[in-house]
Amino acid sequence: MLKNYDEIRKPFDLNGDWLLSEDKAENAPYFQNIGNLESWRKISVPSDISICFPERPYNTGVFWYRKTFTLDNTYASSRIILHFDAVNYCAHIYVNGKYIGVNEQGFLPFDMDISDAVFLGEENELLVRVDMRRKQGELPTSFYWKNYGGILRDVCIYATANSYIDKAYVEAHFDGTAIFDTKIVLNGENLTQKIVIKDADENVIFETENKAEAENKIETKAEIINWSVENPVLYTAEISLYKNGEIIDKKTVTFGYRDIEIIDGKICLNKKEIFLKGFNRHEDHIKSGGAACEEVVKSDFKMIKETGANFIRMCHYPHDERELDEADRLGLLLLVEIPLCAYMTDCFGIENPEDPRHNEVVYRNAREVLTRMIERDRNHPSVIIWSVSNENNEPGYDEVLDNHKALIELAHKLDNTRLATHVSMFSRNGKKDTFFIYDDVICVNTYVSLLGRKTKRNANYDFKKSHQMLKETIIGLKTAYPGKPVVISEFGYNTGIAFDSTEDEKIQAEAVKTEYLAIKEFAEGASVWLFADHQWVDAKQIPGTLSTYGLLNRDRSKKEAFDVYAQLLKQD
Repeated sequence: MLKNYDEIRKPFDLNGDWLLSEDKAENAPYFQNIGNLESWRKISVPSDISICFPERPYNTGVFWYRKTFTLDNTYASSRIILHFDAVNYCAHIYVNGKYIGVNEQGFLPFDMDISDAVFLGEENELLVRVDMRRKQGELPTSFYWKNYGGILRDVCIYATANSYIDKAYVEAHFDGTAIFDTKIVLNGENLTQKIVIKDADENVIFETENKAEAENKIETKAEIINWSVENPVLYTAEISLYKNGEIIDKKTVTFGYRDIEIIDGKICLNKKEIFLKGFNRHEDHIKSGGAACEEVVKSDFKMIKETGANFIRMCHYPHDERELDEADRLGLLLLVEIPLCAYMTDCFGIENPEDPRHNEVVYRNAREVLTRMIERDRNHPSVIIWSVSNENNEPGYDEVLDNHKALIELAHKLDNTRLATHVSMFSRNGKKDTFFIYDDVICVNTYVSLLGRKTKRNANYDFKKSHQMLKETIIGLKTAYPGKPVVISEFGYNTGIAFDSTEDEKIQAEAVKTEYLAIKEFAEGASVWLFADHQWVDAKQIPGTLSTYGLLNRDRSKKEAFDVYAQLLKQD
């Protein structure tokens, strides 16, 4: 994560050894909860609280993290910023006993200015109060995964001058044109902005210099090689801020030149039709739980790429940015999603539909999370689809549809260079032209073999029925919504205890093969549920409960369906 900061920003790594303690008093002032530090657990950050407390792996309470650090005098006269890549879920920050602020959205980065609280040249105390409990109106609205919590991703400190580059975005197209959009805090100073674009060999292909404004839009044109699945060529842009000829701030953006659009009902990358084929994937591993782990990311993404896949749905929340970096590097296309999950379905949820304030609070949070996710992820060429929800109750509540529309419109407003959608579990809705009219691409989750065979306990199930049902579903959607591509965003079959003593792995492999071939014939994309088994929320909070839809076990050992699916993906 420190790679995001040039040395001019003096990045200071706060990962590694921390102390962790459960909050017994919960709502008392922080100084009443510290107690004897020797009773605190020594842990490493980033980490998942369920890994830190293995004796209570479903603990979802309140915890305190403590870290000490010392900054030297090179940080004098600087803005000193504390940065977290993600804390789940509500994080209250204290430095040297001073309350700094709160972040209430998990899965996303946030910064806090600690300049007035830090002592230079001596030891500082950082305390983070982490509340894992979900409250009404907050996101996630429901859990289709284990409620992982804590400081799950990287932590650091960095510094800037009083004038600095606040945001830097690039919109790069496959014809070699690009627009650089930078936001600069000028602090009344007369500054210059310089942009230098380099290829992978550090050759300069474009540079420009201009007077820095609070908001800058610079158009560029260069001879380039497109970013694609087969050849994921990346460029870097160094955006620098100068005062009287001396550099005072710098940001480096990695990006690729490419276009994603819909042409004649087909998804097209750089004007060429592409069929999306791949996996859903949760941030979950037997070693690291839900915490960031670079080793797991690199191994998983390499494995996915080697199957012949070109697509990952990063369900159901914003994932660690290292995953996006890896997808950029390997040439994997991504759907990224906010945790507006199973809203108003009463499925592992915490919503109260009787509260008239609830819908307003939920969608205020959804707008904030969508905005912050797009701000973080929009420079990544791998990201091609913004998803604003998963499996909400569309037939039951008109306001769910209204808010899907509002969120998709917001996604388009913030970034009109990508597709926007919501993921639905309803393909036959009884309401003509309502569910998907605002989506660029139709994403539907459906489990026809699972429902036909396992749910109905039909050991003699004919998988030809799955092919026919998927054909009818996809053609029906295309008829109702002409010109919109259809992606079956979830399909699959879970293993576990077979109801008829048949080997579930063989049945899973047959179901995945039958359904994928039907989807490939009639739709524009398919992502199997799921890459690997993951820990699951359970009404009784039973430790070790797994969702067993993975084509891999949780430790990444293969089930029979994995190689079967990989063989299919490698076919043209």
